[in-house]
Amino acid sequence: MSLNVQRYKRKVFLIPPVYFVIAIGFAFGCYWQLPQLNLLTGTTSDVVGIAALAVGCYLMLFSVLHLYREKTTFHFDRSSSVVSSGHYRFSRNPIYLGKLIFLLGLSVILGNVLAFGSAVFYFAVINQMFLPYEEEKMEIELGAPYLEYKAKVRRWL
Repeated sequence: MSLNVQRYKRKVFLIPPVYFVIAIGFAFGCYWQLPQLNLLTGTTSDVVGIAALAVGCYLMLFSVLHLYREKTTFHFDRSSSVVSSGHYRFSRNPIYLGKLIFLLGLSVILGNVLAFGSAVFYFAVINQMFLPYEEEKMEIELGAPYLEYKAKVRRWL
């Protein structure tokens, strides 16, 4: 079984962190350029947003640290081993999940209803452009251990 990389190279123009930054920029752009859509205000939405930001940052940071402790990579294009402990027991992609939760929290804090599109955009890009490629690549490179892990743990949650 060989990986058809060309099929993905046509779709993938930038690396995943760039799409995360674009999504953050979109959220702030909505907040600044469309203030009439800044409908979520108040202490409650701020607290919920800050909590989501904290959870997202926690997931991103500790998932990356866990990969370092396991002596494997976290680059989307390379894998050296299957990690199925820590946050990886619950999600195959806790770093992406952390970024998604971060974007949701940012949107709540900004209070702009259109800013939630940043999270939808990020989810769609990662789920459609990167995860199929990463999963196929890991199936080929890591074989049965990854297939067993994939059968037990969901892609997102």
